[in-house]
Amino acid sequence: TASHKEEILQDNLLSSPIFLHRKISFPIDVQRGFTNVPKAYNEATYRILKNDFSIFVYLHQDVYLPYTFESKLIYALNEINDIDKNWAVLGSAGVLLGHSDDFSTLKYPYGKINDRGDDWSGKYDKELPHEVDTLDECILITHGDFIFDENIPGNHFYGADICLQAKKQGRKCYAIDAYIHHNSKLKVGERPPDFEPAKEYMKNKWKDMLPIATTCTVIR
Repeated sequence: TASHKEEILQDNLLSSPIFLHRKISFPIDVQRGFTNVPKAYNEATYRILKNDFSIFVYLHQDVYLPYTFESKLIYALNEINDIDKNWAVLGSAGVLLGHSDDFSTLKYPYGKINDRGDDWSGKYDKELPHEVDTLDECILITHGDFIFDENIPGNHFYGADICLQAKKQGRKCYAIDAYIHHNSKLKVGERPPDFEPAKEYMKNKWKDMLPIATTCTVIR
């Protein structure tokens, strides 16, 4: 995880039961003081990568993992390995591009997540795991040595970016049943100033793969 505010980290991720109430079998690497999340992730990955197919779980500092998370994650990993041993990226919230001009139906959500007090799930949450085009950055589980793009303005779309990297490799990404809480301080729908430049960057970088459905917008 990358953290620029110790209070947020302590109140959320580090207060998760998996880190508090048992012997930790999954080490956590906190990259403190980074404002560029992709750079923080890359630095940690380079330092501790064991082999080309190590599994990493990248988490926002404002994510809380409930008691069910570990068992759900292990079950999902076993399930995915039965389906697709060459899977690329997993997450708790993802989207699949639809085929309608109506924005409300252009992307189909898959996953289970509590986002700022509201459950982000629906009629598709019983169909997990499910292949998706991209995944939300609040949790990304990678299978292999992915490089996060440090040049994307701000801290947006780097999850979508590695999903598109995977697609270019001919590999698939999936939303899984691993419920988490995302306690972002941003209001739903709020867009910081660097959001549109990041969207334009992605549009230019992946122009051959447009349109791109992400959890927050569709890049056309």
